Amino acid sequence: MIKFTLIGKIKITVDFTFFVAIALFFYFDESGLGIIGICACAIHEIGHLIVLYLEKKDFDSMVFYGGGIKIKYKKSFDATVFAIMAGSLLNIIIFTIFYFLFPDNAGLQIFAVVNLVIGIFNLLPVRYFDGGFLLEKILIKIYPAQNALKISRNIEKIIAVFGIIVILFIFVFYRVNLSALLVIAYVIFSDVAVKLR
Repeated sequence: MIKFTLIGKIKITVDFTFFVAIALFFYFDESGLGIIGICACAIHEIGHLIVLYLEKKDFDSMVFYGGGIKIKYKKSFDATVFAIMAGSLLNIIIFTIFYFLFPDNAGLQIFAVVNLVIGIFNLLPVRYFDGGFLLEKILIKIYPAQNALKISRNIEKIIAVFGIIVILFIFVFYRVNLSALLVIAYVIFSDVAVKLR
């Protein structure tokens, strides 16, 4: 695990699992989309950081690990809906710009579509993703906290079952990047599995 401080106060942690996930992804990446995917993920996180900066909100640290990048907020700070959605919104804006302004450039079209996929994927209503945090925030406003958390966990279980079916379908019927499937499976199910214990 590598730890350092950026700009005097932001703690950055890079876990060993981050390097393992990147290495496996590139090892199995036959499509050449690995770099584009990493760029789209970086754009997503930059979207969050831009809004946090504009809202003058502080965060404690950023953790790079096998499941991606996680921004940890200060205890007193509750992320706004705009800050939660900012990553996906930036991915969708990038998609719109590149997809519609450069229809004849195949490389930019692929870059646009990967951004769209990353943006939508992060809106899945699983707590690990932005969509899960957003759903929980909405449910807590409608229901008592304990009921909201139960509803949220039940939705995660449904998404997990659906995710298993989709991943098996893709693996059986389509030739796809094995590491991409493994990363998707890990990201969806690792957080859910911890909560099911």
